[in-house]
Amino acid sequence: LGQEMACTGCQGQQFQADDLAGMPTRGRGPAILVYYGPALMQKPGKKDPRGALTVLAEVYRQTRELFPLQQDTANETITVRIDALKEIDCALVLRPDPGQSWVISKTSCKDAMAKLVSASEYKNINW
Repeated sequence: LGQEMACTGCQGQQFQADDLAGMPTRGRGPAILVYYGPALMQKPGKKDPRGALTVLAEVYRQTRELFPLQQDTANETITVRIDALKEIDCALVLRPDPGQSWVISKTSCKDAMAKLVSASEYKNINW
């Protein structure tokens, strides 16, 4: 989580506190902007901070699968919208009803979103 959040989307720019030295994210991109990430931490995270951080880490993990680290995208930023997650208890996100899963799906070459899908919808998802 720390490595992903330290990616700036500006090639050659690093934070003093964590310059990512020796990390696979250093000098690579795209950076990931989790739209409504703060709302996730403030709303369901107020009740369950560990659960909210787990959800946030999973959002980054799934987004990175869709947008792998590359040197030529160090100046780019991907926006992933988590509107659907910011009002839901973390336990319901981490353990949804049987036959359903929360996934990150591409909406364009620079954007993605979290959505709840049933198993029958998997084949139609833009991974």
